[in-house]
Amino acid sequence: MGKTTVLDTVTTGAAHNGVRVLRAAGMQFDADINYAGLKPLLVPLFNDFDILDDVHRDALRAAVGIRCRPAP
Repeated sequence: MGKTTVLDTVTTGAAHNGVRVLRAAGMQFDADINYAGLKPLLVPLFNDFDILDDVHRDALRAAVGIRCRPAP
């Protein structure tokens, strides 16, 4: 059994039990972009950023490029 099969099985079981599952895959052309792996992972959570305190919300927004300021 491969690693992807194990991940698929675990995430399917977790989702079936009501757990929110987030997955992302890295790509070679993103290797030089800071926080590139965070954006696809966090897109489903953008609307939930507002529940965070200002410091953490602003840091995440900057890291994924939805706020005009340097990433932390």
